[in-house]
Amino acid sequence: MKLMTDEEIKQANYRSRNRAKLLVRTVKLDYETPKVMAFTVGERWKYSVIYNKLKEIFTCTCKWYTLKATPCAHIIAVNLWLKEKEYKKQKV
Repeated sequence: MKLMTDEEIKQANYRSRNRAKLLVRTVKLDYETPKVMAFTVGERWKYSVIYNKLKEIFTCTCKWYTLKATPCAHIIAVNLWLKEKEYKKQKV
């Protein structure tokens, strides 16, 4: 699975990057299939982030992503969550 590199996360919009760090704790994996992973991100307002494993593409239902088609805080939060999950897996 191709995730955003640390460099790509650093280059992301400053506000999105900082907000993503707060949103990481709200990431929930809804389901996973061989082709897709679906997440819910947020507490008060919930957004869906879909990761297409075959095309290696993230999409989000928030306005930021819909209008700008650049990684939003929700996509960055899912990336950070997945990296944390991989790190824990390697450590065990």
